[in-house]
Amino acid sequence: MFQRDSANEGYIYTMNDDGTNLTRLVAGAQPAWSPDHSQIVFVDKITVFIMNADGTRVRQLTDSRWEDSMPIYVPQARAR
Repeated sequence: MFQRDSANEGYIYTMNDDGTNLTRLVAGAQPAWSPDHSQIVFVDKITVFIMNADGTRVRQLTDSRWEDSMPIYVPQARAR
């Protein structure tokens, strides 16, 4: 998964390790994989979104009252 900017707009893409099956998913920036690679979190303008790894089921996580950026997944602490 990677971000590519063209014509002043960024898009999030996925592709196979060998460079085949290039797929443009959505407009956005700063993508990050979930630990199991089933989802991608990303920013579009100043709002954080999450989607399935295939680009389906895009859901907004934050509102745009704040400038949100650089989303990441943080491992959960294990219960003792």
